[in-house]
Amino acid sequence: MSEGSQQRHAYQSGEAVCWTLLCRIWQLQQPSEVCRYLRGLRNGHFTLYAQSTLVTCLREAAAAPYPPGATYCSRVCKAAMSAAEADLAEVEDELADLYMQTSTGAYAQALAQSAEGWCHKTFAYAASTGPTLDLRRSVGQSGLITLKLATNLFEGGTGCHEWEAGFFLAEFVLSHPDIFKGSSCLELGCGAGVVGVALCRSGAATVQLTDGNGAAVDNCKYNLEINNCIPPQRLCTTQLAGNHSQETQDVQVMQMQWESPCEVQPDLILAADVLYDPATIVPLVLLLRRFLCNADANRTCKPTAFIATTLRNEETLRQFLYEAEGSQLIVDDISAQAWQMDVKFQHYTALETQRNNIFLHKVVLCARARDL
Repeated sequence: MSEGSQQRHAYQSGEAVCWTLLCRIWQLQQPSEVCRYLRGLRNGHFTLYAQSTLVTCLREAAAAPYPPGATYCSRVCKAAMSAAEADLAEVEDELADLYMQTSTGAYAQALAQSAEGWCHKTFAYAASTGPTLDLRRSVGQSGLITLKLATNLFEGGTGCHEWEAGFFLAEFVLSHPDIFKGSSCLELGCGAGVVGVALCRSGAATVQLTDGNGAAVDNCKYNLEINNCIPPQRLCTTQLAGNHSQETQDVQVMQMQWESPCEVQPDLILAADVLYDPATIVPLVLLLRRFLCNADANRTCKPTAFIATTLRNEETLRQFLYEAEGSQLIVDDISAQAWQMDVKFQHYTALETQRNNIFLHKVVLCARARDL
């Protein structure tokens, strides 16, 4: 390899390391996980290179509109210094300085943007899995999604947390703009809104996001605002600045109980992690049948539902399939197709760990039921 080629390779390798580390910091991955990644760069040793790279990425993350927060940065710095000391290595001055800055003083206060019990996490997605891909600006099927999330599972309800099945479904939406562009879409259990952002960026004409929990609805509205999917403090038909779609879209977020659904006629219905409780199976099946039957006579395509599920209890999934068949719904497992999606979230280890345990089902009403 020529000297010039070696320099380019070293630069690209360094760029890939910084991007991977930045993604992990944006996601607020555990400090121990961040340090484990850095150790792996140099045969298990926490070198000065690892420390300087960490400082660079923490400072860049701190300059973002929704930074990771002083407490998190301080914890990462402390874990990194402990790792270096465990290796009997020198602690870099910049790392020690950053630890002090994020622990006390004006710098720490400037990073403390989220209310207590809440945080902002940013997730990068791309059509290419190339390690040197930089997605700081959204281009094509690449971009960033920032979500305000509760740090405590009991704060704001389960809908204010990130769940892997929701990100899996968002990947499916982002991978198939041909399915969702120009369509009327309804999401059941929208949670923090990652699927809603994906629908907006894939060009859906109408996006109606529903959840039974009022706190989740309010948080979802906020997350759509910060991702430029709706104007701040109001919902209306709008040109979506910052989204890939240049079409006018109608975006709504509303509270809805499955027992008293709103009157809509969606082309596509989406839901993630709605099969965790056996008590909700029958209401969900009845709701799907209602929306799939309530089709616009002028519609050229058959209404379809896509349901992503992290398999926690096989009996619950079997119950859903049984009730769906009894309600004349056709359920196809398209997980194998979904596992090969083009667009994926970058360096999201929680999703990668669960990916093969997440299933995607396509649901339609059988022709015989439509004729009744």
